[in-house]
Amino acid sequence: MLNVSRNPVEDYCNAESSVPAKNRCSIEFDLNSFPYPPSTAQYPDRYDRAAGVSIGCTADVNDAVNNLRSWLHSMGIDHLVDTELSGGFLKFKAKKQFFETVTPHFNTLDMGTALHSFADHPANETEREILLSMSISPVPLVFDSIEDLHLTLRIRCAIAQNARLVQMSFCTGPAERPETHWHYKPGIGFCLNPEANLCEALRMATQPTLSGQVFSFSCYRASEYAMLLGLVQALEQINSPMLEQLQRQWKKAPIQSRAFHDTFLVEVGALDNPLPPQFYIPGDRVWFRNPDSRSADVSGYEGSWVIYMGRGEFSNFWAADQPYTLTGKCIEIFHWRHALNDQSSPEPFIDEFEVDRMCQESMNDRGKIEAILNEMLRFREPQGIYGQGGCIDVSREFFKSFPFIDLAN
Repeated sequence: MLNVSRNPVEDYCNAESSVPAKNRCSIEFDLNSFPYPPSTAQYPDRYDRAAGVSIGCTADVNDAVNNLRSWLHSMGIDHLVDTELSGGFLKFKAKKQFFETVTPHFNTLDMGTALHSFADHPANETEREILLSMSISPVPLVFDSIEDLHLTLRIRCAIAQNARLVQMSFCTGPAERPETHWHYKPGIGFCLNPEANLCEALRMATQPTLSGQVFSFSCYRASEYAMLLGLVQALEQINSPMLEQLQRQWKKAPIQSRAFHDTFLVEVGALDNPLPPQFYIPGDRVWFRNPDSRSADVSGYEGSWVIYMGRGEFSNFWAADQPYTLTGKCIEIFHWRHALNDQSSPEPFIDEFEVDRMCQESMNDRGKIEAILNEMLRFREPQGIYGQGGCIDVSREFFKSFPFIDLAN
């Protein structure tokens, strides 16, 4: 068993979700067993709102167009998207028939069904799902070059794959990392050991299939580690100098919490221009808000940070082999309020066993499922406001366009 480096208290940002050190219950739900009427009511089913992907074009125009089409053909999706050259940008966007039959209302959660016919195709299924999801994006996804898009594709794919392996024990107190790779600096956080490799250190901390142990830390930090690991793995493939910068930075001081967001990430979507409730791209970091004010006051139950992994599945950081569906996540968060115990203990807590029981009960009652989803699939309200909103965030988070960071300072 590995020795463990601990810090007294994990530094939690206001929005992050954490839970008691015991493994939390998790239930697998059938995503396709229930429709989503709130989503279709809130977001129009209009193909003309799809913007797709735009790629900067500085090379020979004809060669660039042919290379793009050839690449899309190699991915097995050229017949599903339209390509054009417009305003100095190469663009591709899902064909109208594909949008209307496979992704109505910008719903990418059933993309796996559309990809079933590609089972024997040599291209990576997750990469195809990423590209096709991008191709219906209601917000233009702009890349400086085709190489920029290729790197983004690698990073997203790696994040989605890593998220399926991430598992830890949550706690609102001391956090842990393997001492073989990490040490704790008071007031700074967990730093990389002098001789440690960042990629291996991230995997050892988050993947018990490799380390043989489950370490405790918040799901906000877990989402950071999953995303950072995907970035590092992609940079290893291209021998980027940025990888060495990241190594040096994490040996000195980790970039985490708000600084991680501000340094690395960009949010797509906003309160006044929300993304569709069922639009997700594999590799997205996603926030599900707890819309109940009382249970949201319990540390760790403000909401839940997850990674969208594709095929309609969201990461489950406490039971990696039981990923969440959108339905399952909504029902779990909905029942936190009913399992709140703020009377018999000095510190309010959520009874996870009661959450488990109520989730099972709800899943056996179609009427309850409909009522819960009608409430939870609404967009969240602004910070500090609790009224009629649901748990669905208006935005998704991913890395800024490459190169996106200067660690010189």
